[in-house]
Amino acid sequence: MHETIQGGGVKHLFRSPTKIAIMSVLVLGFAAILGFIAAQRYLNRASVPLDPPFYWIAGLSAFAVVLFCLRVLPMWLTLKRPVLTLSKDGITVTGKPPIAWNEIVENEWHRLSAVFITVGAALVIKTPSREVKCDVLTLECGQKTYYALCTMYSKPSLR
Repeated sequence: MHETIQGGGVKHLFRSPTKIAIMSVLVLGFAAILGFIAAQRYLNRASVPLDPPFYWIAGLSAFAVVLFCLRVLPMWLTLKRPVLTLSKDGITVTGKPPIAWNEIVENEWHRLSAVFITVGAALVIKTPSREVKCDVLTLECGQKTYYALCTMYSKPSLR
């Protein structure tokens, strides 16, 4: 786990390597299983001609690999860079302009669940002039910790 508290009252929130590893195993495991099934069907094509299910299975396997390359691999590449920075001045989402505490109209953590399993999470911060979104499924802290930190840093006594 990264050192997250630095001098000057700044809290950096990073991605969790464990959560990214779990996501990687799930996506690449799905691709490997489908790839294995497609390869077995392809090798037995002399006895059973290739039919539409083969192409669906091969296509899903390719989709899983593309999903990994587009969604999970960039998370591994930016693991040492903070996703969010909280300070007495406000919130900064990496790659976006900082947002002062007094500008924030809504600060919501949205979770997407399927059969009681969280499959996605996004942070949405709204100001009168803009809306900033951030993927937080793999963030090293959870919703309760994030809101506790926001409460702590947004208190007037810190400003």
